[in-house]
Amino acid sequence: MDLFGFKIRPAAASDYERLCKLFEELDEFHRRARPDLFRKPEGPARPPDEIEALIDGPLSTILVAEDSAFAYLTGFAAVAIRDVPAMPVTQARSIAEVTNLGVARHARRHGIGRALMREAGAWARERGIASMELGVHEFNAGAIAFYEALGFRTVSRRLSIRLEE
Repeated sequence: MDLFGFKIRPAAASDYERLCKLFEELDEFHRRARPDLFRKPEGPARPPDEIEALIDGPLSTILVAEDSAFAYLTGFAAVAIRDVPAMPVTQARSIAEVTNLGVARHARRHGIGRALMREAGAWARERGIASMELGVHEFNAGAIAFYEALGFRTVSRRLSIRLEE
């Protein structure tokens, strides 16, 4: 898919280094917001085998936004199909879970995130999945507003408290 000089395509193993740069930018944002939860990895942003498994897995993918003229990556979406087992009061179901979405700071507000999410939905529908979910931290108000503008709605909330010793 071409959009304003960008195309969305499945990631390839040769994208590893460029994907790590996008993950590093995303991770840095999280570390700044919650240093009590997030830390800088000692090695690459993501191990090569983790990226390879997402790219090659039959139930997962990484979609990338690539500049059509210069072939640099400006964004990515990692998506995995997950089976949710039945519980005594809930139905079993399969969902597509967006595990990570990142757009390079310089490329935001050009429709790249929206295009990645649209392609993630298409990828899931092609596999017979009718529902897409994701998690987002409360500190990430921009992402929450973005996802809500796409039609996502909060269905559950995870709360925490720091216990004093």
